[in-house]
Amino acid sequence: MSKDINQANTLLNELYHIHDNVFDMGKKARGDKMNSIIQDIETCMKNCHFDKQLQLSEKESTTTENNEETAAPAPATTPTPTLSKADKVRAYYIYGKALDAREGYNKSSEKFLSKAVKLAPNDVNAWNALANCFWKKGDLQQAVQCFQSALEQNENPHSLRELSILRRQLGGSSF
Repeated sequence: MSKDINQANTLLNELYHIHDNVFDMGKKARGDKMNSIIQDIETCMKNCHFDKQLQLSEKESTTTENNEETAAPAPATTPTPTLSKADKVRAYYIYGKALDAREGYNKSSEKFLSKAVKLAPNDVNAWNALANCFWKKGDLQQAVQCFQSALEQNENPHSLRELSILRRQLGGSSF
């Protein structure tokens, strides 16, 4: 299972390379390539049986509250292996950050990154990613709090730089 999460992490790095550095392929082609990589990340999550937690399975996404009672029970299957806490944190972080690569705010990204920081409150990368998600949402105060939480764990240049930009954007008000 760790192999699939490692593969998803490699794909996340590729996604952000395109997100941050590739601008010569046209907006549509770039968006299509990024969506393709996100789908590959979803496949990795399914391969390590983390699709239910991320709500990736077709059955779960098409079931509504109204028809749950009448739905046929799922056939008996062998129990799926569970991920370690560290792998769960990585999975939530990877998928949440991948969704955040898309243009605009993504509510699911916020949800999964929030789960990552709840499970691992010392994860600076998850705090920074969640802060960026809130920034996209326009919730600048919450973004500041997330960057500050990251800095409480470990002083790092990313959090310091982004927090400085945010404070200037907010007019230098103190927090």
